[in-house]
Amino acid sequence: MNMVKSTGLPQRSSSVYSRLISEDLYRSGCVTDVSSCLKCADKIGYPVMIKASAGGGGKGIRKALTSADIERFFPQVSE
Repeated sequence: MNMVKSTGLPQRSSSVYSRLISEDLYRSGCVTDVSSCLKCADKIGYPVMIKASAGGGGKGIRKALTSADIERFFPQVSE
């Protein structure tokens, strides 16, 4: 997987798994809004980690223990 496309970093993934996952499949694992994030978290269970999908610019990763955490943290990492 081209790391610039998926993360904004100018390097290639060395993981064997990254070569087995298509870019479409990778992108389908990303959520783009709070509602989708809440739906996924309810499906897989808490806690969940919320991270910008491309770069992030120092916004970091947030651990969400509840739906209220997602509503608070998602905008912080996605804006």
